[in-house]
Amino acid sequence: MKKAIKILSILSVFHFSLIAQSPTVRLEVSQASNAISTLVNFADPLFPGAQAVTMGFDSWYDAQYLDGFSGWQFGQVLSDGTELNANSIPTALLSGSSTITIPLFFETTFSASFTLTLAEFSNMPSGWGAFLQDAQTGSTHDLSTGNYSFSGNTGTSFTRFTLTIENSGGGCTQPAAPTVACYETATWNATTCAYDVTGTQPTAPTGLACYETSSFNTSTCSWDVSGTQPTAPTVACYETATWNGSTCSYDVSGTQPVAPTGLACYETSSFNNGTCSWDVSGTQPTAPTVACYETATWNGSTCSYDVSGTQPTAPTIACYETSSFNTGTCSWDVSGTQPAAPTGLACYETSSFNTSTCSWDVSGTQPTAPTIACYETSSFNTGTCSWDVSGTQPAAPTGLACYETSSFNTSTCSWDVSGT
Repeated sequence: MKKAIKILSILSVFHFSLIAQSPTVRLEVSQASNAISTLVNFADPLFPGAQAVTMGFDSWYDAQYLDGFSGWQFGQVLSDGTELNANSIPTALLSGSSTITIPLFFETTFSASFTLTLAEFSNMPSGWGAFLQDAQTGSTHDLSTGNYSFSGNTGTSFTRFTLTIENSGGGCTQPAAPTVACYETATWNATTCAYDVTGTQPTAPTGLACYETSSFNTSTCSWDVSGTQPTAPTVACYETATWNGSTCSYDVSGTQPVAPTGLACYETSSFNNGTCSWDVSGTQPTAPTVACYETATWNGSTCSYDVSGTQPTAPTIACYETSSFNTGTCSWDVSGTQPAAPTGLACYETSSFNTSTCSWDVSGTQPTAPTIACYETSSFNTGTCSWDVSGTQPAAPTGLACYETSSFNTSTCSWDVSGT
């Protein structure tokens, strides 16, 4: 993981007064609320005899990349892989070159949108500008025209971004030289304002053996011839390999013995290269454990046991009974008895068993007392389960005069005598 530090921490190793007077280019990359800067400073030795300022790492003037944000990093990278956040290069480049190339590195552990800004372009000679080349998109952006937004992908890139500081030369901005093949040369043509690329690839060698191939080596800038006669193939025990100069390959002859037939469904055959014959393996599966009412029969067609038989249907039982299957007798055991009928019923009550509620229902009410005369009384007789009525009407009065009559008054429950 590359590590970063903000520019304010880097500047502590420089003389601020010198940087303020020197040509300076500073880039800043930001994401969300975080930002990382990298600085290019054109400088001369601090005093006679001091360490020279070079394009490489100068311990007196340059600041190596230090710890900073976790998650993403941005800075400069030298040809030897040294990573910098502040880089001093010779001031003489501004008079002796038209293009100054500064490789940049960028790293992120997550995908996000980033913005690169030309944060400072101070004390630079007239006609110079800063350009960002993005190798991933193939674009070159003039940083003086505004910010450059890009998508950062997870990983580290030492080749995606390049900063070029260019002298436009009065109307023609020289881009970075194109990437050319090892046998090509790119020459800047100020007339056409483009690079002229010259050179052709050497001719591929001829007369190769059938098993040889040639490939162009960009490191040595020549053709590499490779290939040897193929090693005889590894053949099966029943095969033979013979080199064929016409087809430039081995002819393999021989066929595998035919696999045995008539195997049981549970048997398999596999070819044994050690004995160069077929091995037959497999045994009939063990019969499954079945319930007392089931039977297992081997089925050669399906290569499995057919299990048949079903559990006897549970018996229909009374509400107070339960049934449980007895695997010992392979039948249903029924248990439970009907509750005893209630006792102590009145003579007019009866009981009946209710299979819905699984209990005894008691019904019946005492007969209604009879309507009686005023001189009678009624009492319920539990022996006869009926009402007993007792009492007699008072005897009619006697000795009445011939002009008198008597009538029984049920209101007063006595005889009324009338007549004068």
